Order: sequence, then structure tokens, then C-alpha cells
Amino acid sequence: MTEFVNPCLLTFPFKRRGRVFSIVHIRRSLIWALAWLVCVGVPGYINFDRTSLLLFWPASGVSVAAFHITPYRHWISLTLAMLMANIAAILFFEFGLFLSIGFIVANISQGFLCGGMAKIVLDPGREVRSTVSQPMQLFASTFAGTLIAMIMTWPFRENMTFENVTFWVFSSILGIMAVTPLIYLFGVRPHGWEVASINEQRIRTKVEFIFIFLGFYLLSWVVLSVDVVPLFWLLVVAQLFVVSRYGMSSVSVMICSFAAATLLKGELGQPLAGLLTMDRVPLLIVLQIFILCLCGSSIPMAAMFLARKRLSEQLNEKNEALNKSVIILSLAETLAGVGRWTYDWRTGEQSWSNQMFTMHGLSPTLGPDPGNMRHLMAGNGNDVFDQLNRRRDEREPFRIEYRIRAPDGGFRTLYMDAVNQFDAEGNRVSTFAVTMDVTEYRQREELLEAERARAVELAATAQHLANTDALTGLSNRRMVIQMLREGVRDARRGLGNIAIIIFDIDYFKKINDSYGHQMGDDVLVRVAQIAQQQARSSDLVGRIGGEEFVWLLRGVDNAEVGAMAERLRTAIQDGSSKDAMPRVTVSIGIASYTDRDTAESLLARADRALYSAKDKGRNCVQSAA
Repeated sequence: MTEFVNPCLLTFPFKRRGRVFSIVHIRRSLIWALAWLVCVGVPGYINFDRTSLLLFWPASGVSVAAFHITPYRHWISLTLAMLMANIAAILFFEFGLFLSIGFIVANISQGFLCGGMAKIVLDPGREVRSTVSQPMQLFASTFAGTLIAMIMTWPFRENMTFENVTFWVFSSILGIMAVTPLIYLFGVRPHGWEVASINEQRIRTKVEFIFIFLGFYLLSWVVLSVDVVPLFWLLVVAQLFVVSRYGMSSVSVMICSFAAATLLKGELGQPLAGLLTMDRVPLLIVLQIFILCLCGSSIPMAAMFLARKRLSEQLNEKNEALNKSVIILSLAETLAGVGRWTYDWRTGEQSWSNQMFTMHGLSPTLGPDPGNMRHLMAGNGNDVFDQLNRRRDEREPFRIEYRIRAPDGGFRTLYMDAVNQFDAEGNRVSTFAVTMDVTEYRQREELLEAERARAVELAATAQHLANTDALTGLSNRRMVIQMLREGVRDARRGLGNIAIIIFDIDYFKKINDSYGHQMGDDVLVRVAQIAQQQARSSDLVGRIGGEEFVWLLRGVDNAEVGAMAERLRTAIQDGSSKDAMPRVTVSIGIASYTDRDTAESLLARADRALYSAKDKGRNCVQSAA
């Protein structure tokens, strides 16, 4: 079975923790190994006869940078590549067996230890307690990793004197301090393998570091050449000055420049000022100690630089966020039509936003404090400030409504939602308010209120017309039946008795035939008026058809119903003939609620009593059985 192979991502047929080792990762590991091999071969060739003044071992810096930058999951491929590079170096220098083992153990263990500890110290998610702690931790981890690597290789080394051990440890430490930061600066990022981004700031920094190297190299040459007056203090001053400006990365450049000046003077056979009588190894150790002290003295200055840089970055981020917030706030104010107003009660100073000026018909060029603007407010602003003074102890947001004079001479209505701010003693120091022009809103609100009142009135009128007899103004049959049903329901619940008086005008057809329909209508109106006068305020009198009327009574017994019906009959008989109207009489039937009644049965019983009254000669009152 043939497996398709992507030429851009050739993979090995094995995995570790579910991740495939690709040729891309192997290639990167081989690049690191090649860089390490160059940094071993060139110094090794220069110092082949062990007479050169080589102050540091650059291969240590490459190894630590490789293990620091490479993710943990790819350390196996990197270790294999470094192992092959070590074997190549051993073959080139023709080391013995024990020395070869010590060489390999020292190089790889140092990369493991120092690179791993650097990952922990420089972890972006790790909390940094102080700006001094991180450089100190890096220096301590470098020293510890190098010392542990030296101890691990001790059994494999021959003729290990104190001077040789000290020189080896210091060379490795200085190699890490000199080379590793420069790889980050000129090569790749410390948290990934991507090439460092190219921008104007980084290019300018690199150019400046090149000039720092040249300047410090020349200064180191002068210091190492003049033996009349000790000038090593000039290097300290220059170091502190450069570190205060460029941070700890500049230390690496200065280590390299000082080492380059020392190496070149040694190759040229020129003596070092003040160090004429010392042997080579002690001389190198003295110079290494001087450089380490120089670096140590730079740590506080580097911490200050780091603190200043972080503070500057935080301020820039906050300023950028603040500018964005101000832009968004201004845009939101413009879109929402709201303005901001702040008043300081201690100084009398105020601050208006641009929208606040626009809202009051003013130019924003008057701001942020336009001065006394009370003349723009209705009542000279007295009501507004009276409310603000009354609410001086208010700790919850509050609203004030006020009016201002518009440029067209009219008035506009504004809402001010305000909140007081207090000092530690509880005294009000300022008031912050957001103002909105609600003129159109209030106009719409007033219009809606008027329309609502009009609708309620029309609905009431319609309801009244729907329940009222148009001729007499009494309740119509629909309303009478509705109220009768409610009365029967209440009586069934024991909330009071209900009785019904139903009456009909006698010989009403003769009136229409003799006097005309207009007179008939006038008689109906007159009878309705008399019945309404006889009824109580809690009673209901209605016309249920033609010349037939109903009187509903609540809370009365049978005797009272009969007496009231008789009084009604007499009032109509005596009062209907006024104002040149014909005299009329009525026949009346009455019925009181019983437990077996419904609204319909109660009305039917009263109606039968009415017809009984007509059968007995009219103009009388009859009770239902």
C-alpha cells in the first residue's frame, strides 16, 4: 500500500504524545547544531595552542538559546542534532574517550539546565514580584546550571585544577550572557522560532547596538592600552550609561566588545595595561571577574530600565485604551444626543462635552468651561441649582428636568441625570451629570397623553351610547339586562335583595294617533323624567322597548317595592299633564328575587304581573305570584 507523502511536510513513521516529528523541526534542530559547531570550531581554532586571551565560550550561549527557544516536545530532535555536532567537534579536535564523554555531557547538560530554567524564569504567565528579581533569577539560573554541568563532567576530566575549573565556569557563564541575548536581538524571538519582525524601531535598535559595540570596543582598547593611570572605571561609567538607556541587552554587546579588544590585543602580542606580570589563565580569570562584576553592577540599572519600560508600555496601553474610550464615548454621545456636565463645588469650575455645547446652541470652542450660562435657562437656572442644593447629600442618582432658551427663541426641555461625588469626610466635592434633550420626546408624550385622554373620552362616549336609550337618556334594554344579571348574581351570594318594577304607558297608541308621534316622544321623555326623579341614586331606570320601562331596586323588601311602585304610578298620573301635554297613566308589575330566579325568570314574572295589571283595568300595581 502506497502512502502519499507531502513533500512540504515529510514525517517520520513514529509519534510521541500524539505529535508527529516533521522534517521542519529536524531542520531547525540541525541549524542550531550547525551554529553551535561554528561557535566551537572558530574559537577552538583560534585557541588551538592555548595562548589566546579568549574570555568566553560562545557555544554555551548558542546551546542555551537553542533549548530555551525550542518547545519541550521537540527537545529530542534538538538533543540528537546537538549530539551529532558534539561528535563532529570531538573528531575534529581528536579528544580522548573520557574527555569526549565529559565534553558531550557538559555541553548538552548545560543547554538542558540553563535553557530549561530560562523557560521557567521568562515564562510570560509567571508572576514577577519585582523588576530586579527577573535579572537576578536569570543570572542565578545560569550560574547554577553551569556549575551543575561542571560537576556532572568532573569524573571525565583530567588535571582539573581550581584555576581550570574557575576559568571553565566563568567562560561558560559569560558565553551565555554574551551570545544568548544577541540571538534574541538579531535572530529569533525568545518565545518562538519565527524570525524577529522587521520594523523601523528594531532596525534602529540594531544599528545603535552596532555603534555601541564599536564605541565600547574602542574604549576597551584605550583602557587596556594605557597603564599610566587606571582607566577601568571608564568602562563602569560607560556600562551604566548604556544600560540605563538600552537595558540588559546592551550588556551582551559590551561583553563581546571587551572580549574582542582583549583577544585582538593578545593576538597582536600587545601587553594589557596593569596586567603585565600575570600568567594567561589567572589573567583571563581576573578579566572575567571584572566583566562579571560589571554585569552585576548593571543589574539594578537594568531593573530600573525594565521598570521604566514596563511602566511606559502600561501607560501607552492605558492611554491608547483611554483614547479609544473617549472616541467611542464621543461617538456614542453624538449618536445618542447626550452631553456630559461636571461641576466642582469647591472651585466652581465646570466641564462641558462637545455635545453639551451643541445641545445648548453654543460653540464647543467655548469649552470646556463656558462660564456662567444661567441666562440660557428658564428662570435664570434658579430651579436647577435649587434642586442640586436640596440634593447635596443624595448618594443615589437623581433626575432634574429643566428648560433652556433655544437659538430660535423657543424653549427646549432637557433631562439631567446626575450623581454626587463625595470626599473621605463625606463632603460633596463635585456633581457629574448626563444631559439629554427630550423636547421632541415630551412633545410626543404630551401628544400621546392628549390622544389617550381623547380615546378614553370617545370610548366612554361610545360605551354610554351603547348602553343608553337615545330618546330618553335612560339605560337601554342591553344595559338593563346586564345590571339585572349582576343583581341576581349578588342576591344569590347573599349580598342584598333585588326587585324589579316594570311599567307600561296605558293607551300609548291612542296618543300617537291623536297627537302625533312627536307628542308621543315627548310623553315618553316626560314619563322617563318622572321615573328618574322617583328612583334613588343607587337604582337603575331604563327603557326596554316602545312605551315599556323598568326600574331596578336593590336592598328593598316586598312592602317597600310595592309602596315605591304606587308612588311612581301616582307621580306619573299627576305630573304627566303639565306643559300642555296629555295626561297619561301607567300599569305596573313588580317582582322580588327568589332563590329559584334567574335574571330572565325574574323579568318574566314582573312582565306577567304587568299584564295582570292591564287586565284589571290599567293604572294600577300588581305583584308577581
